[in-house]
Amino acid sequence: MQKNLYLFTSLLTLVLAVTFLFPSTSESASMWSIYSDAEEARNNGEYNAALQNYEAVLPSFLENEGNTNIAMIYNRMGSMQVELGLYEEAVESWEQEANYWEKEGSTQSAIAATSNANDLRSDVQLFREADSHAVADQYDTGAKFEPEIGALLGAYAEEDDAVHDSTSGNPHYIEEFPNLVNHDHAAYLLYVSWGTPFSQLASHIRRAEEQGVAMQLALQPDDGLGEVQDGEYIRQFAQDAANADIPIFLRFANEMNGEWVEWYDEPERYIDKYRTVANVFQQEADNVAMVWAPNYFPPDNITDYYPGDHYVDWVGVSMYQRHNGEDDLLGEGVDRSSYVEKFEHIYDLYADRKPIFISEGAVSHIDPNTNEGVTEWATRHVETFYNSLPMLYPGVKAVFWFSSDGQSANDYRLSQNDQVLNAYQEAIQNDFYLSNIGDMSPVTYLPVDTTGVAPTETALHAHVETIDPLISKVEYYVNGALAGTSTEPSWSINYDFLSHRSETVEIEVKVYGEDGHLVTTDTQNIGVGATNVELNNAQIDFDTQAQIKNDRTFIPVRQIAESLGADVSWDATTQTADIEHNDTTLSMTIGDKTVYQNQQPETIDAAPFLDDNRTFLPLRFIIEGLGLELDWNEDTYTTSFTTE
Repeated sequence: MQKNLYLFTSLLTLVLAVTFLFPSTSESASMWSIYSDAEEARNNGEYNAALQNYEAVLPSFLENEGNTNIAMIYNRMGSMQVELGLYEEAVESWEQEANYWEKEGSTQSAIAATSNANDLRSDVQLFREADSHAVADQYDTGAKFEPEIGALLGAYAEEDDAVHDSTSGNPHYIEEFPNLVNHDHAAYLLYVSWGTPFSQLASHIRRAEEQGVAMQLALQPDDGLGEVQDGEYIRQFAQDAANADIPIFLRFANEMNGEWVEWYDEPERYIDKYRTVANVFQQEADNVAMVWAPNYFPPDNITDYYPGDHYVDWVGVSMYQRHNGEDDLLGEGVDRSSYVEKFEHIYDLYADRKPIFISEGAVSHIDPNTNEGVTEWATRHVETFYNSLPMLYPGVKAVFWFSSDGQSANDYRLSQNDQVLNAYQEAIQNDFYLSNIGDMSPVTYLPVDTTGVAPTETALHAHVETIDPLISKVEYYVNGALAGTSTEPSWSINYDFLSHRSETVEIEVKVYGEDGHLVTTDTQNIGVGATNVELNNAQIDFDTQAQIKNDRTFIPVRQIAESLGADVSWDATTQTADIEHNDTTLSMTIGDKTVYQNQQPETIDAAPFLDDNRTFLPLRFIIEGLGLELDWNEDTYTTSFTTE
């Protein structure tokens, strides 16, 4: 259910910023004089002089510990820094402003300041492509229908006339939408008002069964929470759902944190009603997963509505991207906000224990304020969203595109804009996006600053957000030499790190704007591993690099066990790892050169060790102990073994 949201908090901040509360001390007159000079300079367009005076008065405010005053000064400083083109400094000022508004308890002002900072922030994050076994079950919470790695593709397309005729059912969106986007989707969204019997959904359910797809049912108490009771209606609905031969995601009373819905204003009552519905479906329908789905905004009241882990299978979120250039901090009529980072707050709150579900969202190719097309802007946001999401948020397990005009000035229909449609078609070709319940992505993306890179050819990818939303190219430099250039999201290149084995290399990323000017740079020092490891001629990816100590290769145990299909157990008390594979059990203790094969001791010349909370075990002992064949390639520094 997408609604128009307009945030006027920047105006609130401006109003507040004219009412300073100076301390009643002998310094007041001096501070007022300096502040007055700053205001006069600002009004005269003398932004450098104004900034210098705001900076001059800041120490007195910091000493006074008046949170409101400090926040206001930082607000003024940020505005002047923008006028002077000091965008990174402006981001820092607005971050400080948000910090002091939070201390003051002024949440909405803090949100406005953070929004300003985010719109001008440059963010470059570097990743490497890896086999999904490199993270094993790291992002798997064990929820119903959850893929271990990857995101199910979904869509709402019932209101897109190009793929659905609501009168005849021919064409039908479940059959026609995949033809439009040239890609099968795993699930489709359907809205259901409380009181509507499940039998009225029969045509949709039948098509879903025929096509082998899941349904997301948005069950909404349009007349308020008073009608929600554990009674005949919801019991029958759940029993009928249980008889459907498809997986169902039941999203009850979504966007509850937004005042535009009938079920907004009583969080405790909402929680009680959600639990009532969840209990019914837990009792009646094993094929139904309960989805709790707030809107991404406002962020400050989201947790007030959380029903508890027992009642929630998936955590969803509604989030849309609409062009709004009226609030452009640079006055150029450009919307500089990030779409992919909108739900980061919800992700941080729940992704460690629940799969995250973009239950509805899209990018409009029409500016609702001007009614003009913003195709290039929309296209780039689609590309960035679908390319960056697997890197930034691997705990997202489903993404639904809302292909509708929203009955508003916005238009999210893919059928109505060929360029946006083409961007979507290409972006979802990423293997991270899944077409079937039960599928798993073969790829994942690991941050190179924490996992390093292997000494082999590696696919590097970058998430890039800058003040210029239309980036033209990204250049990579390794130790000062140009390594590659990319002109398309996900800003990727291939680079062979073999010559940098066991070194730390400097990778510099240069980002260029729409007109070709340099927008930002980012430099990271990246560790290159000592050796490559192959199993049956396939590279094994690790979430931290293999190491060589005392001329012995040590590998992180979890990935090697995952690759072998072995079971690993870890005793934290004794710091002992046991590996079980077929009829063999290997036992090793951190720091102890005595190891055991089927309880028979032997001595090795290099003991297992811990590094950054990861257990490193000697590769040769593991391979030979399990009776596997081992080989070493001096040219490529590759240890290989086979199970065949």
